[in-house]
Amino acid sequence: MSDMNTDFFQRKLAEFKASQGKLKAATEMSTNSLHASYEISLLVAKAKKPYSVAEELILPAAVKLAERMADKKAADAIKTVPLSIDTVCRRIDEMAGDILEEVVDKLKQAGLRYSTGTSQLM
Repeated sequence: MSDMNTDFFQRKLAEFKASQGKLKAATEMSTNSLHASYEISLLVAKAKKPYSVAEELILPAAVKLAERMADKKAADAIKTVPLSIDTVCRRIDEMAGDILEEVVDKLKQAGLRYSTGTSQLM
């Protein structure tokens, strides 16, 4: 009876450790996908291209490259990068807001007053 209990708990411990590894891998994949999404959105903004270029051209091209140069696993990982038009638009807007906030903070530190309604420094 004691051996059965020990075996049961050892199996459960092994299952738990395996599930932790899977969760960690999924979280890392998600974090990498998120960072890649921001980086590609920034490239789209800098190139002044339509937001749709990420979903319609960049993502399929990256998948093809990964399939040819690496393997299917790499291509599948690339497919998890969120690059829909709405996502790219939201990321660019978020980054623009962050930049505006930084500029306003720097102006305040410099002792200048900034009005967001106009483009005049006071």
